[in-house]
Amino acid sequence: MALIRPSADLRNNYNEISRICHETKEPIYITKNGYNDLVILSNEAYEKYEEEKINKVIEEHFEKRYSDFESFKKEIYEKIDRTLENIKEEKCRPLEEFCAEMEEKMNNEIIIASGNKGKIKEAQEILKEYKIIPMNELGIEIDVEEDKETFEGNAIKKAETIAKELNGKMCIADDSGIEIEYLDGFPGVYTKRWHAGTDRERNLAIIEKLKGVPKEKRKIKFITAMAISDGKHTKTAVEYIEGHVTEEVRGENGFGFDEIFELENGKTLAELSQEEKNEISARKKALESLKQKISK
Repeated sequence: MALIRPSADLRNNYNEISRICHETKEPIYITKNGYNDLVILSNEAYEKYEEEKINKVIEEHFEKRYSDFESFKKEIYEKIDRTLENIKEEKCRPLEEFCAEMEEKMNNEIIIASGNKGKIKEAQEILKEYKIIPMNELGIEIDVEEDKETFEGNAIKKAETIAKELNGKMCIADDSGIEIEYLDGFPGVYTKRWHAGTDRERNLAIIEKLKGVPKEKRKIKFITAMAISDGKHTKTAVEYIEGHVTEEVRGENGFGFDEIFELENGKTLAELSQEEKNEISARKKALESLKQKISK
């Protein structure tokens, strides 16, 4: 019999598998048996690794996925036996070849810590050289508390935390919000949680806070901070757009603070077309800046 592992877990188990291979001086192969890619060690490696441990590995990685586990395990063992014959006939590829392919693929993949379709689409359009994969497509649920004092700090924390959870997989994360000069930068990093109401209710509350304040003192910034990390190395980009808080809500083409964010041309973000908004987007500028940094 042979030691098997799902190759999807190869990054988690690579060092251990390599150690076993080195100790037994047995080759490692990758094969596809109809269920998923499997990491295969030869009979001799299996015997030296003990059947009890092998069964435990199989149970840990497969039991939750199949209701009739014993039947599944029996079928897997039969497939492994056939695989070992294929190995003799050199019909399986060596681990080194597989790892080289996986490394190239992994280096070209970036997990985005967002389920927002607009954010995902924008990242995919700007980072065309990479495959942008939303966390929810991988069934990943990692909740990171945004408790830092800056947008950049929160973006870094999210990107690094998720990247470490994914064993060094590249992750891109962001944090954004508004800062109002007259209110000493309020709401800042609390932008998303200082008010429990709807966007409209929140915007009216801000207008009320600035009641009677002249335009020249109603300056506002929309800031976007983005970070990309593999858990060890992190790069960031922070961009913003400036304007003034209006005295009333205006426009129908936006969300969030768009209807009270007036630009120098006199229009609110909610009065712009989507194309016009894209041209001045702080998120777009941050993504483009980050792209230049990771390309170096």
